[in-house]
Amino acid sequence: MSDSPSRRLWKTAETVHAVTYFSEESIAAARELGYRGFWMGYFAFRAAPLGPVGPAAVEALFNNFHADRVARALPDAWEIAPPSVAIDRRRGAAAEALRRFGVEGPDEYLLQAMFGSVATIAPHGRAMFAANRQIAPTGDPVADLWQWCTTVREHRGDGHVAALAVLGIDGLEATVLLAADLGIDFELFEQSRGWERRHIDAALSRLGQHGLVDEDGGLTESGRSLRQEIEDLTDRQAFGVLSRLGEAHELVLAHLEGAAEAIRSAGAIPYPNPIGLDPR
Repeated sequence: MSDSPSRRLWKTAETVHAVTYFSEESIAAARELGYRGFWMGYFAFRAAPLGPVGPAAVEALFNNFHADRVARALPDAWEIAPPSVAIDRRRGAAAEALRRFGVEGPDEYLLQAMFGSVATIAPHGRAMFAANRQIAPTGDPVADLWQWCTTVREHRGDGHVAALAVLGIDGLEATVLLAADLGIDFELFEQSRGWERRHIDAALSRLGQHGLVDEDGGLTESGRSLRQEIEDLTDRQAFGVLSRLGEAHELVLAHLEGAAEAIRSAGAIPYPNPIGLDPR
């Protein structure tokens, strides 16, 4: 069965957005600004549209990081380089990487359709989306492609966090369910999200008590059903972007799929990864 339009949008926009985490240009840009280590650069670049925010809000909005990992980066990062600088540098570095991978920007018609599609979406309950949407286009079609994909990615992310909250699943539990579903070693999330094995074991125990994982840490039938419900809820909320693209939505998806394929072909995204992207 082929992916739904919402899943196609996620896979492509997420791949374009993800160069900000994995490309040498983006990692170097954070280092050149003076951010100390990868994770300070990550939190500063991603949180910058929110302004000089502290760790509590970022922990809540990003949803799946241990509090200590966030607190080691924020608010100290803003004393090194403020949000306005981080916004410009992250977008510029991402555009440099995309050009190296052979990604071209959309034409003026598509860009207008793309930015118009997010302009009319209600921002209520979508802090990351609203913060990114206020960033104006630069006139550089590659940089603007990256920013639009980032805005759309955060729109979906806000909806995903809302879906988890409605279903009573916290960020760590969602991470454990994702890992169990995709067969990703839990160690990847210890390294990338700052959890210790004891935290993961405690989450496994809670999920096991509810019949969602088995004794080996794999999903039960109920666990698979819950995972599907989470993704379905997220997809339904994300469809608002596509519905506002109107007749342009297939052209936009085709352009994004071409960009995503160029990024994958360049080996720019590691697999497996904590985002849940696969190489297809």
